[in-house]
Amino acid sequence: GTREIVETDAIVDTPAGKFEDCIKVRISLDTSTSFEYFKQGIGMVKREFIYEDTIVTSRLEKYEIK
Repeated sequence: GTREIVETDAIVDTPAGKFEDCIKVRISLDTSTSFEYFKQGIGMVKREFIYEDTIVTSRLEKYEIK
């Protein structure tokens, strides 16, 4: 598959909060597409997996910076 940065200022709402200026990465495979959203200093805050008519979404529930 391929990975491509498609946005650098995405806004993502999660149970852990709202994250601005996220990097959105599209992962294209033969039969599916995924989008991953990353926030600097936090990591991945959201992931969407899309296959035909099915979408599975994972969102950050909580985090702690030490």
